[in-house]
Amino acid sequence: ASTKGDDIKKITKSTTAKITQSFKGRAAKPVFHKKPSTPSITVVGSPIICQGNKAILKASGGDTYTWFRNGQPLMETGSKLSVTESGDFSVRTISNDGRQSATSNTISITVYPKPQKPVVYGRLEGCDGDIINLTVEDQLGGQVKFEWHKQMESKPFAIGRNVQYRINGDAEIYVSAVSKSGCVSDEIQTIQVRSTSPKGDFNISKSNIAFGEMVTFRPNIQNAHTFEWDFGDGLKSYEESPRHYYNQPGSFTVTLKTQSETGCESNITSKTKVTVDREVFPDPIPNIPSPNSGLDTSPQEWRFGPNPFGDRINIFFHSENVERVKIEIVSLDGTVVHTEMITSVTGRNSFGIHGLNRLASGHYLLRIKSKNISRTENTIKL
Repeated sequence: ASTKGDDIKKITKSTTAKITQSFKGRAAKPVFHKKPSTPSITVVGSPIICQGNKAILKASGGDTYTWFRNGQPLMETGSKLSVTESGDFSVRTISNDGRQSATSNTISITVYPKPQKPVVYGRLEGCDGDIINLTVEDQLGGQVKFEWHKQMESKPFAIGRNVQYRINGDAEIYVSAVSKSGCVSDEIQTIQVRSTSPKGDFNISKSNIAFGEMVTFRPNIQNAHTFEWDFGDGLKSYEESPRHYYNQPGSFTVTLKTQSETGCESNITSKTKVTVDREVFPDPIPNIPSPNSGLDTSPQEWRFGPNPFGDRINIFFHSENVERVKIEIVSLDGTVVHTEMITSVTGRNSFGIHGLNRLASGHYLLRIKSKNISRTENTIKL
C-alpha cells in the first residue's frame, strides 16, 4: 500500500515533467539594457583664457560623468570641470549599472601665457620741464604692448616700449604689460619720478609797515641751494633769510629766485604785497654847531631822525636835481664809520640807514654831500 509521502513524490515528478515538456525545444530569451544618452558640454565664458585664470566646462544629460582631456580620462566625475590648461575636452555619462554613453562634443580650451612684470630703464629725475626718456625691456618677442599710467588715472597717457615724460614735480608712474591675446601681467612696475627743482614758498613777517620799518623774509623751500631776493623797490639780497628796510612808500611785490645743487631754477612770487605807508617828516632838529662841523646855509630842506638813534636813521631832504649823494657817519676824531651812496630824485627824497647797532654809543656827525648839497649835523648813538 502506498503512503502519503509516496503520493507527494508522484505529484512533484508529474509537475516537473510537464514544465520540462513545455520548454523543450525553445532557447532562453536575452534581456537588453538601454545605453545612456550622449551628454553635451558647454563652456561658461570664453574658451580662451590667460595663464592663472580658469575656464568652466558644464556637462548635461546624465548624473555621473567621466571627463577626458586630449582623450585621457580625468579624476573629476561631477557635471562641472575647472580648466587651467590648454587641451581638447569631452565627457561621457555613466549609468547606475556602470554602462557608459557615447562621447560628447569636444570643446578646445586655449591658455595664453601672461607677460612678466615690466622692467624699465632710464633717468628718473630732473628739473621741472625736463623731458626724460623711459624704455621697457622687450618680452615675448615683441608680442607685448606696454601701457603707461599716471597716478589716479585709469586711461594710459602712452602706449609702447619707449615713452617721453615731462617732469612736473614728484610723481608716480605705473607700467603694465599686455600681450596681444589680452593677458595682463600680474605685477605692474611702479616708477618714482623725482623733481630736483626747488619748490615751496616763503613767509613775510609783516606786509603792512611804516616807512623805514624792517621786514624779515623766511623761505620754506625744498632743494634750494642759492637764493636771490628781489624786494620790489630796486634792492636785492642773496641771503637765505634776509631782513629788509623799505625806505619809500608804496606797494611792493617780492620775488625769490632759487637754484638747486643740480642747477634747477625756480621763481616764486609772493601773493601778498608789502605795503609801506607814506613817510612822515619829523620835526626840524636844531643844528648843534661844533668845531669843524662844516655846517652851511644851503637852502635845501634837510631833516633826519630819530636823534638820538639806535639801529637806524631816516634822512629826508629836498633836491633840485637828480644827482649822486654821499651820506656819511663820522666819529668826532674824523673817522668815517659808515658810508652810503644814493641817487636823489628831483623834489623830496627819503633814505634809511640801517644796521647801526654795531656803532659804539656816543656823539657822531651825520654828513650829506653832493654837487648841490653839503650839510653836516650832530647826532647821538644810544
